[in-house]
Amino acid sequence: MLLALLATFATGTALLARADVSPSDPSPGAMYYEGKTCHVSWEGDTSTDSKWGSMVIELMTGSNNAMVHLTTVASNQDGTKSGSYSYPCPSVHPNAEIYFYQFSAAAATDHAWTGRFIIATADGLYEAPSHNTSDILWGIGALNDPSDASALPSWLSGFSATTTDSATTAGPATGSHSSTSVASTSTAMLNTTSTAHSTTKAVTKSAISKTATSTTATSATATSAAADSNSVSSNNAVSMSSMWHVATTLFMTVVTFAALL
Repeated sequence: MLLALLATFATGTALLARADVSPSDPSPGAMYYEGKTCHVSWEGDTSTDSKWGSMVIELMTGSNNAMVHLTTVASNQDGTKSGSYSYPCPSVHPNAEIYFYQFSAAAATDHAWTGRFIIATADGLYEAPSHNTSDILWGIGALNDPSDASALPSWLSGFSATTTDSATTAGPATGSHSSTSVASTSTAMLNTTSTAHSTTKAVTKSAISKTATSTTATSATATSAAADSNSVSSNNAVSMSSMWHVATTLFMTVVTFAALL
């Protein structure tokens, strides 16, 4: 039983240790300049059965589901360990945040990508991506001199420029994906605020209604009290009148009796 548990643990550990190459630089929005140094780095796949021993790095452009190869930047890189690579930045057009790197290896079934970065002019000039109305900002760039391009490795020559759904999902990050949550969060906040406002209005209206009812009740009580007071005053007046009438009658009787004597 113990041996079975240890075997299961070892298998699980091996599965957890297995990973693909993870690009770490450039980050989304990083800026590089034509003719100066472009830099790329990655965290290696250190699993014992890694397929990334001979890795290729390509400069890419285009959308996540229609990536376009521009040139092969580096070949025969060891993706089983962390590393970096530097080379002169190419001259491109347009100068915008529409470029990214793709990592692949002949034996690996998956690809990896960096975030989109800017290749600006030597003076630091650049423009906004041509497709900037969606959650993912992108565009299609090109080398100013196509003859500077290095071809795809032979084992990638049959690779389609249009990626699969899984590749699209794992495609280049841009840093702009948070706007939807923010938008959704903002909408939720607005809805919550609206609900709270409506609730406040309802409570206020209820309070006003209750106040009005209370005021009406108070007025009714006051009216009733006034009516009771008037009734008491009226009764008192009737009593006084009756007493005066009796006294007058008695006085007249006495006077009449005295006259007869």
